[in-house]
Amino acid sequence: MHANNKESNPMLKQYLTTLPNSIIIISLLVFGLLLSPNSTVFAQKQAHNWYFGYYAGITFNTDPPSALPTSGMNASFGCTSFSNNQGDLLFYTNGLDVFNANHEVMENGHYTNYYNGSTISTLAIPISTDSTKYHLFCMTGNGTKSSKNDLGLFHSIVEPYYNNGQGRITDKDNFISGESYEKMAITRHANGKDWWLIIHKYPGDSFLAFLIDENGINLTPITSNIGFSINVLPQTRGYLRFSPNGNYIVSAYCSAADKLEILKFDNTTGQLSDVISFDCFEDPFGLEFSPDNTKLYVATNLNGFGSTPDTLFQLDLTNYNYTDILNSKTELLISGENHFGSLQLGPDQKIYFSRNNSEYIGLIHSPNEIGISCNVNENGIYLGGNLSWRSLPVFTQSYLNPADFSFTNACAGNPVQFTLTNTQNVQSVNWDFGDGSPNS
Repeated sequence: MHANNKESNPMLKQYLTTLPNSIIIISLLVFGLLLSPNSTVFAQKQAHNWYFGYYAGITFNTDPPSALPTSGMNASFGCTSFSNNQGDLLFYTNGLDVFNANHEVMENGHYTNYYNGSTISTLAIPISTDSTKYHLFCMTGNGTKSSKNDLGLFHSIVEPYYNNGQGRITDKDNFISGESYEKMAITRHANGKDWWLIIHKYPGDSFLAFLIDENGINLTPITSNIGFSINVLPQTRGYLRFSPNGNYIVSAYCSAADKLEILKFDNTTGQLSDVISFDCFEDPFGLEFSPDNTKLYVATNLNGFGSTPDTLFQLDLTNYNYTDILNSKTELLISGENHFGSLQLGPDQKIYFSRNNSEYIGLIHSPNEIGISCNVNENGIYLGGNLSWRSLPVFTQSYLNPADFSFTNACAGNPVQFTLTNTQNVQSVNWDFGDGSPNS
């Protein structure tokens, strides 16, 4: 779509609004000299600061991302962090301690009876009825909660703005579900305002999907008995990931299982279906989808700290059937002594992967591209002398692939090309350039 620059519009106004019914309205008054070619606007910045590994961190507030000099956290496995819409850090945690933006443990922010060796030990989302508070979900294990359940999911509330940003944890340590470990993921509900939190039960084949809305957490989950049945605790290792559009979920069963499963997810009802199971990976562990939902990246984690190298693979999900996906399996990279761990989509639409005991994390530059064209760089981002381990922070994919638009050829007097860069969950788009003629 083209729009001619109009001298009668000297001010630039740009709006991108996502409505609950997933209809997007964009209003623009174009002033070409203020626009930069190939730029995008209004990307959400809640996932712009990452803290992980041995006191490591990177920020996406610079281009390219750069190392953060200060961290209070040692995170060997699962961790998460959260920033505000402007990209200012609010808090981060490894499931044992919750740190504020000053890298200090918040009031009531130390958990003495949790276990941070879980693949995904913690996740956070905002509370819809109070913009100053956040849900914090933590996994525990190894008998650390024997008074309730040896394994389970617990909930607290983070108040990062309390006491001038010192922060505090309230309503702490509320039990949600037992007999679960390692696997947890969150995605948006189809209505665009609520959430689904999903876990995998151990033992058994049950996925539990909990609805989170303005009333809080519905403790009666939607249950899907489908796919692999976890029989022993080591089989719980491995990531659980939603696709950016929330329509698919993938689960890795690492030690003693060597199984990978892809399932369809109904983000209206919370039900899982149409499982495709693969036995062609040895110790699948790290998982991530491409921004366009068509590629899946799988990192193996062989023998923990052993000498056997790990491998990074790509699968093409364009045709959702076992044969086509299996035949698309492409080996991208073999690790050296720095074992692979987690993979995580970044707000720049690139995928990053952890490398154990390394001063670098890896980078997939073009994850939507097929095969080796995705362009993998093992030494993608330097961590400033700090070390990566198995983990990168885990985020809900909704903050990493927002509806957005780009524009090119912004020279005064020339046509400007506007393009919607993410059409997932978008029903319609209205372009209004302020001249009284929508879509012109």
